Amino acid sequence: MPYGGSGKNSDTYNQNALEEATRSGPYFDKSASKNVTALLGKTTYLNCRVKNLGNKTMTLQVSWVRHRDVHLLTIGRYTYTNDQRFRAIHNAHSDDWTLQIKYPQHRDSGIYECQVSTTPHMSHLVHLNVIGKLF
Repeated sequence: MPYGGSGKNSDTYNQNALEEATRSGPYFDKSASKNVTALLGKTTYLNCRVKNLGNKTMTLQVSWVRHRDVHLLTIGRYTYTNDQRFRAIHNAHSDDWTLQIKYPQHRDSGIYECQVSTTPHMSHLVHLNVIGKLF
């Protein structure tokens, strides 16, 4: 058997690597979490990993939208809500665009959408579930 093995697992790996190598535009890392459970009052992070964005950050933006009220929370590293519990986190040369929520409440539970401003826009949905009791 040649080095690297053979069979279904290596074929799947090779197929995924080939797909990623041939993409010309940005895409979401499929391994990014789609469900996040947060403890009431404990800071939580919703992550969105955008691959192949490269130097397109001058023309393409990554944003977070809360579905409950269709509220634009962040664009890039800038926060567009008066609710200071929300903050955008992104480090240069990183594929991660993170929404930080301080002191999450039950009302924060729901769907959050990470969008890339392609035409048409691309999106990755994250479901947040805040658990715990008030004392």
